[in-house]
Amino acid sequence: MVNGQPSWYFASSRGLQQGGHLPPHLFALCSEGFTALIRKAILSRELHGVCLNHRCPLVSHLIFVYDSYLFLRASVRNGNNLLRLLHDYESMSGQKVNLQKSTAYFSSNLTQVEQEDLGTRLGAGSIGLQDRYFGLPSWIGHSKTGTFRFVEEKLLMV
Repeated sequence: MVNGQPSWYFASSRGLQQGGHLPPHLFALCSEGFTALIRKAILSRELHGVCLNHRCPLVSHLIFVYDSYLFLRASVRNGNNLLRLLHDYESMSGQKVNLQKSTAYFSSNLTQVEQEDLGTRLGAGSIGLQDRYFGLPSWIGHSKTGTFRFVEEKLLMV
């Protein structure tokens, strides 16, 4: 589709090259499509995001560079609807979600059995309390000073 109208088909002869100028723009375009699918699912109540407190707006997702973070109420229904949404996204975009690189974090509101069941349904590993992303902790407890002390220590060493 070009400007909302069907266009001619063209075949790529060389494919996309890593480090090229086009892939980041294509990824941004696909991210917009993924965001639209999530928003539609939230509005139709197929997915339920989370609120950090009663004064905050609903949070359902963040897109950061080549990563997507989904914040959803942990339930079997949400998990099944998320899998359906991801399948739809994959079939529309041609991109495939790499579940081996995907992880899930569950709140303590779910029992261990529920967490394992939902994690198995999603096919993603779970985030441990000591896991890191770009060198930063995936989990921040009550003591932010203690959690980020290593950053201060590294800066003082320089």
